[in-house]
Amino acid sequence: MKKLLVILIILFFKNFLFSQEIIQAGVYEVKGDEAFNNENYKEAILNYDNAINFRVDDFTYYLRGLSKFFLEDYQGAVIDLSKSISIFSKERDKSNKKGDKSDFWITGRYSKGINDSIEWAGIIQIEHKYSHAYYYRGIAKSILNDNMGAISDLNKSILINKNSQAYYYRGRAKQNLKKYQEAILDYNNAIKIDKGYKEAYFFRGLSKGNLKLTNEACLDLSKAGELGFSDAYEVIKDNCK
Repeated sequence: MKKLLVILIILFFKNFLFSQEIIQAGVYEVKGDEAFNNENYKEAILNYDNAINFRVDDFTYYLRGLSKFFLEDYQGAVIDLSKSISIFSKERDKSNKKGDKSDFWITGRYSKGINDSIEWAGIIQIEHKYSHAYYYRGIAKSILNDNMGAISDLNKSILINKNSQAYYYRGRAKQNLKKYQEAILDYNNAIKIDKGYKEAYFFRGLSKGNLKLTNEACLDLSKAGELGFSDAYEVIKDNCK
């Protein structure tokens, strides 16, 4: 009887400590989300750091990764977004084994994002396979010249959300790999979604130039300049005569 009582007391204190950790994590998550919504990304990171010390949560890693992304810490963003995807994938697999085949993951936390979430009645609904984590990680990899990694991530993102920037950065990665025809197709899609995408016109022009499509290249470069991409005129000066 005494042994059973000791076990019950131990379990009680373990549950109590666990509950306290969850509460502490929640406090820092709320502070971090508020800072993130106010675009105070440095403060958001500090609070997410503290939250993660108490609880490992994929959404917290996701938002800390976005905070680093917006601060142009692309290496840090890739690390956090990778951790977020890993945790989310494991949790999704566990749910699927239990018979939950839902294509969505829902959290009660609200955080303002850029193309990263859909707000419905105060909740966030994140698409299957965490497509926007792949989206931001893909862009970060493209900026870091991890071209194959960028293409892989952006492929996953585009399957769910056909975003002009996803096409543009995948095009940049393909262009870096000298896959100019494939890059042009991605720039075409980016421009189809956003008619004023000056960078897409510029790099499509460069890709066409690499394929010796000089007239088409110069038209794209001219359009990029018209839209405000002033570097295009230097290229036009040297190549469009």
